[in-house]
Amino acid sequence: MKTVTYKLFFVLAILLVFAAKCKKEQPIITFDYVAQEEKDRAALEEYLTTHYLDAENNIQEISDGETPLMDQVLTKTVSITKDYYNDEIDGEVTIDYTLYYLITEEGVGINPKHTDSVNFSFKGMTLDNEVFGEENYGMWAGILDSGDVFGEGLIIGMNRGLLEFKSGTWTTNLDGSISLNLVKQETDWDHDGIDSMYEDVDGNGILTDDDTDGDNILNFADSDDDGDGKLTKDEHPDPNGDGNPEDAQDSDGDGTPDYLDADS
Repeated sequence: MKTVTYKLFFVLAILLVFAAKCKKEQPIITFDYVAQEEKDRAALEEYLTTHYLDAENNIQEISDGETPLMDQVLTKTVSITKDYYNDEIDGEVTIDYTLYYLITEEGVGINPKHTDSVNFSFKGMTLDNEVFGEENYGMWAGILDSGDVFGEGLIIGMNRGLLEFKSGTWTTNLDGSISLNLVKQETDWDHDGIDSMYEDVDGNGILTDDDTDGDNILNFADSDDDGDGKLTKDEHPDPNGDGNPEDAQDSDGDGTPDYLDADS
């Protein structure tokens, strides 16, 4: 039987995150998210234009022609869909946000996946430079976009940003310097023989919208993905045992592997 393993990463990175959070018990359905996104983006870009990163990785206001962060950051578009009533009918809003991130030192390993956990240090700051959260010695957190499944988790901007940074572990050398080394283990949350990163059936990079049998148990946490009464692990989802179901058994040859096919 395959045991649960976790992909563990130590991420050394500078990550800039600007986010707002609403209380679940107070849904705001008529709120103009588009207008708010434009307002927030303008404020953040003004901040990035007027501030720079000093040699100690501290953000300072530009005073003598320093290179602004706006000229250094990379960007990516992050689409967020939120259903405040959790009924898949009312109150669902999708908005595109711009994530700004800066890689000051490239890691030695590979980028984490959305199913992974990472160990990282951080400092959370408002645009008034007020620190609202800080961890200097490293903390573990899952990247998964699902507070409803495994707790509140990370701010969405942060978990999407962490995907951009390569991984490694750290070792303190005799001279006080730090060496980075990669540690990698795959994650199989539901013990079904398929690494959770491959249970994103629709391939959109989000695990929390894949529920093949519609039983309200997401595939990555469901031991019987197609709801046919047979455990996924018993339907030969990964004959070569590498965690990737690309070689899964398809008994009736209809293009759908047995573990996702209720009539096979």
